[in-house]
Amino acid sequence: MVSQYVDAILSNDTDIEFFSFIRSKGSDLEKWKISGSKIGNASNDVNHILGQKDLLLEISKGVIGGYTFAYISKKSLWNGIGFPSNIDRLEDLYGLVQLLKRNPKITGHINNTSYYYYVTRESSLMNCMSWNDRLEILLTYQKIFALTGEFEEMIKSFYGLYFYSALQSLKVAALSQDRYYFKRFRKIALNGYFKSKLDVRHRIYASVICAISLVLGMNGLGSFLKFREKTRIKED
Repeated sequence: MVSQYVDAILSNDTDIEFFSFIRSKGSDLEKWKISGSKIGNASNDVNHILGQKDLLLEISKGVIGGYTFAYISKKSLWNGIGFPSNIDRLEDLYGLVQLLKRNPKITGHINNTSYYYYVTRESSLMNCMSWNDRLEILLTYQKIFALTGEFEEMIKSFYGLYFYSALQSLKVAALSQDRYYFKRFRKIALNGYFKSKLDVRHRIYASVICAISLVLGMNGLGSFLKFREKTRIKED
């Protein structure tokens, strides 16, 4: 895998090279592609070399993540930069955004080939988060907002990631019948919803979830999510 990463960054003559990866849950494999989205008016094909602003935009849209196993970069980019010791959640994403901000002339490339398998476990740290962990993720997004504040278009896209993170926690609160955190994350999610930039499909889904949480409350959203899960299982 490492040799393929090295060959790719050398052949493309870039500073940083991103790769897709394959997520595995048991025997079910789902390939995560990090290409095919739009960059400005140009199609983001695998031969397109990106500059600092375009790379940050792809991160803000969730096309590129902070996963350290999914990219290779020149060592010189990291001079004076590291993952902050005071951030326990999304420190990898924060570190990557910081790297891009500190290197305005950086060039990057999105590689559509996958060499890494990401195996998810129910007992992993990401699947066993406390409420404080979930709140810290949102705080880290706010710190990322501060890093990219001059790029208004990116802030709206980053708020989409912020919103979906809050929405996931809202769902957990509804299913676990935790009224305190349901109200807390509902407020955060609604704030992110109105500040975010979402495409039509995601906007419709988000509107439905927000409306149910406001009109029918915790029990209503919990019932909706359970019904949706049962329907999905039958379809599978």
